Amino acid sequence: ELLVALFFLSLAVISPNRSDGVLELIENGTIVTALENVNLEELTFKKRHINQSVSTTVKFRINSLPTPTWSFKWLLDGHELKVTRYTSTLPSKPGNVYTTELESDSSVNLTLHLQDKGLIAGNYTVVFSDASGATPDSSISGFVNAPPILPLFSKDRRVLEGDRLSLFCEVTGYPKPSQVHWFFAYIQPDMMEDKSALAEARDRLEELVLNSNVSRFITNSVTNDQLLFTELPSDYNGLYKCKVDGDDGGDETLILVNVKDRWAALWPFVGIVIEVTVLVTAILLYERHQMRSKPTKTDVVTGQTTAVAASPNIKRTSAAQVQQNNTAVPVITPDPNADVNVEGNRTTGVEFGSAKHDELRQRGASRC
Repeated sequence: ELLVALFFLSLAVISPNRSDGVLELIENGTIVTALENVNLEELTFKKRHINQSVSTTVKFRINSLPTPTWSFKWLLDGHELKVTRYTSTLPSKPGNVYTTELESDSSVNLTLHLQDKGLIAGNYTVVFSDASGATPDSSISGFVNAPPILPLFSKDRRVLEGDRLSLFCEVTGYPKPSQVHWFFAYIQPDMMEDKSALAEARDRLEELVLNSNVSRFITNSVTNDQLLFTELPSDYNGLYKCKVDGDDGGDETLILVNVKDRWAALWPFVGIVIEVTVLVTAILLYERHQMRSKPTKTDVVTGQTTAVAASPNIKRTSAAQVQQNNTAVPVITPDPNADVNVEGNRTTGVEFGSAKHDELRQRGASRC
C-alpha cells in the first residue's frame, strides 16, 4: 500500500497538469534551500536551511468565469490554512500566504503565493465552492516540494541518570524521507566540554544499537523520527546524530546529551555543611580553652586576700580608731517646752543640738 501511494504521489509531482473539470493544477512550487555551517558547542557542521528571501508559488486554473458567489477553502496536509484572497490591486505588504486571480477569456488563473515564514513544504489543497449552485463543488491539490530538513539543537540536553529522555528529529520537507537514521558515540562525562574529545567522538559515530530495556524508536510523521529513553543510563552520555536522505539532498543534525549523576547537585551542599561543622567545632574548642585558662572569681578573691596579708607596707588600722569610727552619735531629743521661732523650729533645741554636734566633731579631731 505504501508503494502504491508513493507511485501516485510521484505521478502528481512529475505531472502537475491535472484537472477535475472545474479546477486544474498548472504548476507545483519548490522551496529553495541551502547548506551552511552551524555550531554546536565546539563542533561545526553543515546544516540545511530554507532560503526565506526566495518566495514560491503554486498555480491553478479555474475553468469557469468568476461570480460573486465564489468561495475558496485551503488545506495544508489536511489542516485548514488561512489564506488572504486578493482579486484586484495587491498591497505593498500582502502577507506570507495569499492568492491572486487573473481572468482570461473563459477561465481564471489562481496563484497561491508563499513567502518568508509561510514557506512550508507540503500538500496544498484548494476547495472551490459556488453558493449559487451553478458550479458543483470541487477540489484539487498542488505540492510545494523541498528537501528534508531536520531541527537544529543549539544547546546540549542535560538529564539526570535514570530519568526519561526524548529526542525528536522532526522532518520538514516534501516528499518525506522513508526513515530517520540514528548514530551515537560515547563521551566521558568529564570530557563533555573538551573540544578535541567532541571532535574525536564525531569521527567515531556509529549506528545506534537500542537497548530494549531502556530505549526504543517511535514513529510520528517519519519512521523512527523519535528516540525515547524510559530510564537513561550513564552509558548513553555523549554525541548523537540523526540523518535523513532525499532525492534533492539530505540533512543531518547533532545532539549532545549530558547525563548527570543523580546526586551531583547534592555534593556542593554536603561540602558546605562539612565546612560549617568544622568551623563551629573549632570555635567551640577555642572558647573552651579560653575558659579553662582564665582564673575564676574565687581564685581572684583569695589571691587578693593573701596579697594584703603578706604586704609589709600596708598600715594596720588601730582598734581605737575602729572603735572611734564605730561610735554612734547620740540623738538629742528636743525639749517640748522650748520656744518656737517664726519658721516653726524650736529655737532652744536647735541651738543645743548644733552646739553638741560641734563639740563631738572637735573631740574626734583632737583624738586623730
